Amino acid sequence: MASEIKVDTISEKTSANGVTIDGVSLKDSKIATANSVDSDAYVDGSIDAVHLSANSVDSDAYVDASIDNAHLADDAVDTAELASGAVTMDKLDATVTEADNVVQRVCKAWVNFVGSDTVTINDDFNVSSITDNSEGNYTVNLSTSLGSDHGVMSGYAHMDGLVYGDINDVSSAGTFRMRTVVPSTNANFDPDEVHVIIFGDS
Repeated sequence: MASEIKVDTISEKTSANGVTIDGVSLKDSKIATANSVDSDAYVDGSIDAVHLSANSVDSDAYVDASIDNAHLADDAVDTAELASGAVTMDKLDATVTEADNVVQRVCKAWVNFVGSDTVTINDDFNVSSITDNSEGNYTVNLSTSLGSDHGVMSGYAHMDGLVYGDINDVSSAGTFRMRTVVPSTNANFDPDEVHVIIFGDS
């Protein structure tokens, strides 16, 4: 004959202990034994953040787009998870270190162009056109100007030529004037190809 106890109330014998039934502790109208309730027994929406321990939910259980920035810890997302092109300049830290590393140290414009006969751009970044001022004298015009007039330019010309800033009008925020010369005579000449890079404030 199976044992059976029928009562309306079971009270704890010692006030601090509660009552244990088949290994499950009941105390003050609550289940006090950890991990004693199967997940299938929970009612939808019955568990809030206060009752979740750290790392208690596996990532596979999340609904797509259910986690916003407020619920992400610092350094919670690995860079490998970022989509290509997802990080823009506006999203970078504006501290001096980031500004130096990302903004100040990158080339703002470069160009490879034919300097003889008809001046033609072979390839470029942020250069709209090349003005042929005279023999061996050119102006590089930027598509987007620098943030100040204090940019710097460097370059060289094929056929052992040198690239100098023009003595009368070196540069502005959006233009860089230069001349190409023969090293031995310092005379201007039109080289077959000129390479120029420009750095400065954004």
